Amino acid sequence: MIVADTPGAFPDNTKLHWDDRTGLSLYVQRNEEPSGGSLWGEPFAGDWYRAFSLPEYLDAKEARAAVSSGVLTIQIPKRAVPAPMSIPVTVS
Repeated sequence: MIVADTPGAFPDNTKLHWDDRTGLSLYVQRNEEPSGGSLWGEPFAGDWYRAFSLPEYLDAKEARAAVSSGVLTIQIPKRAVPAPMSIPVTVS
């Protein structure tokens, strides 16, 4: 599970991309300053991007993501591990 603070993130401006070679990338397109401004923090206007290298045993096809109040939660389950199998040996 990945939990990321993503101010200004909504389902329509948040993009996730998975590639087995490069990993997971998060992109949030933020265009406007929030009303009321802020006293301190990361600049709000402008896009937000992060990339992660993740273990190869994760199953991207089953990944789920949700965003609520500027917090992005990504759940990526592990792939099913095939059971070991015996290989019969015969006389040739």
